Order: sequence, then structure tokens, then C-alpha cells
Amino acid sequence: MTDTSCRDVSTNKEDIGILKLEIELSFKGIFSTEIEDGDGNFFCNFDDDFASHRLKGTETLKSEELIQFVKKNLKVLWDGSLDNPADFKSYTVKEIVGPSYVSYDVGLNLSDVSVILDVEITKDDPDDIDFDDLFHVIVFELSDGDMTIMMTEFESYYANIVSD
Repeated sequence: MTDTSCRDVSTNKEDIGILKLEIELSFKGIFSTEIEDGDGNFFCNFDDDFASHRLKGTETLKSEELIQFVKKNLKVLWDGSLDNPADFKSYTVKEIVGPSYVSYDVGLNLSDVSVILDVEITKDDPDDIDFDDLFHVIVFELSDGDMTIMMTEFESYYANIVSD
């Protein structure tokens, strides 16, 4: 797992034909899929006791307090491979907006999250780029310093060009 908010995926270091854009990745739902505890034990969302795991200090938080905890601690990591890596020179997280709702129903779930990215593409026309490709490599992480929750399952997501 690469712990960084920026990823340079270019194979050609020349910046000829590079177009810089601001892209929004919007998620209606984000679901936890893996937990690693402080002892190095892994739990997946198919395990019977998956929903019982809570980050330290969040067990008794009220809804708004849990939302604020997540807003303060949510990280984006890049893992995996793009289908079309030649289309992208780099992508960097500029801002995470949300979530508007958080719950521990069947594991940690987040609603209404947007990730604003600064993206450099290698094509002159953004319409030639499938920005949904970025959903293949984005991973959300929350940690309390002992336990880490990874979120890689999404519902109702889309990419949008914010500015060019």
C-alpha cells in the first residue's frame, strides 16, 4: 500500500502536451473492507465479527462527533493499477470534502464524500480521458494509531471536471 496523497504515473518525464485539471471524485457510499489490528491480525468484511471492530475512542461517539473524527482523520492512499496509465502524468489529493454521515453498520460506512484532485493528463482533450479509471486505485484509510480500517468498496460514484 502506498501511503501518499500524490502519485506520479508518467513513463515519459517530458511535460509536452500536459494538461492540468481539477477533478472531483464523488462517492455516495464508501464501505470498509479490511481491518488490521495492532497485533497484525487482518479481518475482512466477510468475517462474522467484522462489524464489532471499532476505532479506539469512537465507540461511544454520537453521530456528529463520529463525523468530525472521520473528517479529521480520513486519508486517501493509492493502490493498484490504472487501466490506462498513459493518460495520466500525476494525480494529487487537494481536498477531502465530507462525509455527511458515518455509521458502524456492518463495519464503518461513510456517505457523501468528495475527493478533489489536481490531475495532469497527457491528452489535449479531457473528453478522451476516462476519469473513472481513478476509482480503481483510490483507497480510504482511517486509523487510531493501533487499528487501521481500509475502505475500497464504493456505491454510486462518479468523476467530474471541476476546472481546467
